[in-house]
Amino acid sequence: MRPFHTVVPAILVLLAAAITLIAGPRFIQGVELARVRAAVTVAEARLDGGTALDALEQATRAVADSVMPGVVHIDVRVRPDAQENEAVKRLRERLGGRETPELPPGHPGLPSTGSGWVYDRAGHIVTNSHVVRDAESISVEFNDGRVFNASVVGRDEATDVAVLALEGAASGGEFFPLRRAQREAVYVGDRVFAFGSPFGFKFSMSQGIISALGRSEAATFVGMLGGYTNYIQTDAAMNPGNSGGPLVNSRGRVIGMNTAIANSRTEGRGEFGQGQNAGLGFAIPVETIDSVVEQLVTTNIVIRGFMGLRLGEITPRQAEAAGFNGRGVMIDPRRELDADMPAAKAGLKPGDIIVSLDGKPATDTDVLRSLISIRRPGEVVTLSVWRNGAPVEVKVKLGAAYTRIEGPGFYVPVPIPGGDEMTMDQVREWVRKQEAGAGPEPQP
Repeated sequence: MRPFHTVVPAILVLLAAAITLIAGPRFIQGVELARVRAAVTVAEARLDGGTALDALEQATRAVADSVMPGVVHIDVRVRPDAQENEAVKRLRERLGGRETPELPPGHPGLPSTGSGWVYDRAGHIVTNSHVVRDAESISVEFNDGRVFNASVVGRDEATDVAVLALEGAASGGEFFPLRRAQREAVYVGDRVFAFGSPFGFKFSMSQGIISALGRSEAATFVGMLGGYTNYIQTDAAMNPGNSGGPLVNSRGRVIGMNTAIANSRTEGRGEFGQGQNAGLGFAIPVETIDSVVEQLVTTNIVIRGFMGLRLGEITPRQAEAAGFNGRGVMIDPRRELDADMPAAKAGLKPGDIIVSLDGKPATDTDVLRSLISIRRPGEVVTLSVWRNGAPVEVKVKLGAAYTRIEGPGFYVPVPIPGGDEMTMDQVREWVRKQEAGAGPEPQP
């Protein structure tokens, strides 16, 4: 009997161990599945009850609903004499650089596409100047399917802004101009939305944030060597075809116009190609757009604020000598200011370092030039200036200038004598007379 009493407990222990080994994992798995099931049920109930994400999505939809009726797709047929420079070049890029047959004389041209947006209830369309450059015919399509032929009211190449008029706009139905963030400050980190027709995919919307402000370097991506550049940088997806479309804030108000993207250089050729989104998109600020569009619509003569300064970036040696540590723009210390120009009248001096204009940083010469140019002649601005080791404020009454094209992508201001004391009508009459005859030499 002793062996029986010895073996039975051992068998029972082994049996219990076997049952545990077999049933234990299933039991544990069942417990875990029950926990996951309960977590899913709770999560679904929370989502069905509404979350902060619902509010965010509803706000994003509201942005789309308010903006999309004012966005347009633009088809441009370029002039035959511009085919080799523009259309054929783009076609060759799409074909990987391979040669294409020459187009015969009189060929109607190849189409290009871009975007735009409604500026006012009259149906004026704002887009980039480079979108409609060399246009022989222009077609504008709305999100609701309406299509209009359009003509160029005016183009300002120095800011890359153009205005179109729709044929038959008076009988074409209602237009929905986009609201503009005219007095709303923008900040790095603000959420933004880009609209347009990337790669021809009409009425697309993308989102991102403002990555930086005052990016004058982006002018090189649209072939500008001069002009008035002060771009907003964003990581909202932009691609070829987005040009001219609006960049809006979380309230659906236009803060800028999509203009350029940065992308990798064309392999082996050392030049910028068509490319695609790399998270580096650039937009013209709405303040610049407003300063130009109204003038193009009313007179097609763009007048800009002017100071009469010769500017330069600050070298480390100059900054050390001036006791200055920061970012700003230096008035050329080697040349005296013209006594008849607004800068000299206001008391600015060679060697002064301009830090800001009305509180907006003057990070480089292009940005400062842009900040000045969007103001009206006769307007008084306040400069924060570093002089003799200390900050001072200088108020300047702006003069007037218009822009002369000196070459492809290169523009220079032409000062208007006494422009700070003239009305805008007098200034424009002066420009008309100069354009009709031999104009003055550009300001150095």
